[in-house]
Amino acid sequence: MAVCRYAGKKGATYFIDYYRDGKRVREAAGPNKKEAQELLGKRLNEIRQEKLFGIKTREELLFEDFADLYQNWASHRRSSTFGYNLGMFKKHFAGKLLHEIGEKDIDDLIMVRRDTPTRRGNKKRSGDAVNREMNDLSPIFTLAVRRGLIDKNPCTRHRRLPESKGRLRFLAPEEAAALLDVARRSHSKDMHLIILLALETGMRRGEIFNLQWGDIDHGRGQIWVRESKNGDARHIPMRPRVQEALQRRPRKIDSNYLFPGRKEITRASTGMRDTFMDFLQRAGIKDFHFHDLRHTFASHLVMNGVDLFTVAKLLGHRGTKMTMRYSHLSPGYLQEAVRQLPEWVSDGQKMDTKAGTA
Repeated sequence: MAVCRYAGKKGATYFIDYYRDGKRVREAAGPNKKEAQELLGKRLNEIRQEKLFGIKTREELLFEDFADLYQNWASHRRSSTFGYNLGMFKKHFAGKLLHEIGEKDIDDLIMVRRDTPTRRGNKKRSGDAVNREMNDLSPIFTLAVRRGLIDKNPCTRHRRLPESKGRLRFLAPEEAAALLDVARRSHSKDMHLIILLALETGMRRGEIFNLQWGDIDHGRGQIWVRESKNGDARHIPMRPRVQEALQRRPRKIDSNYLFPGRKEITRASTGMRDTFMDFLQRAGIKDFHFHDLRHTFASHLVMNGVDLFTVAKLLGHRGTKMTMRYSHLSPGYLQEAVRQLPEWVSDGQKMDTKAGTA
């Protein structure tokens, strides 16, 4: 592997000499020695990438092939939303080379996603949903930049759609009791436990379905959430009602999951939405989604004086930005904060006050 100089009639030309796939390659690099050295370094880096990660040169690497490699690299991210988004990206950029995707392509994807109906039949997706999808796309290109496969991340300056203030619908205690009662009297005993877990732990639906028997610690009274949406794990305390319900639940010998599916190792959520909507109708609850059970958990904690930092830890938020939506529910939250200020009174004023009282 070397940079060689060849003096011809029209002047000097530099060549780079290296081996690829067991074959010797000599490539003209031009009249500048420094540029030839840089080109040789680039080619050697491409060869290393091929050996270490099985990826091809940027001229040959399709987006979907690199997306598969990224999925393997990001194996800690197992949420169904991440898997869905990755599949959607591969379908949209199918047949396109990784290095050909630019900022315009990202903007076009954003518009396509905004105008694509949701599975619920909504005419357009919310700005929140599209922005979250782009948050899953950008790290793919970031890794490609780090691997030397592209020069820059095309998502760096992508357009962000306006976001709503956030939905905050939660159940009153009487509504939650009615919903649990309907679930308890139904034939679906799984749904009763699922709703109870959502109400008393604030877990997301995917986190509940991924629960394994080893995640339940009755000795410490805790549930271990090993696969959260953001990849972080956390512990959630169990109230006696949840602990008793889990102790009574029968366990299948051939599965480690609390809610095993019939064909898959984890429970399939097929049909769950229809069952849940039926329960809501029978309980007389309107304008409510399953995820709002999580809002119910957080809202009642805040309304009973639990600080936002603690609520954020229980919900699995990395900071309090997402949790701030509940701040207006806290009784005296801002009043308590300003009470911590000093009285702004000097020592002399304090003495005058004492003398006046005497």
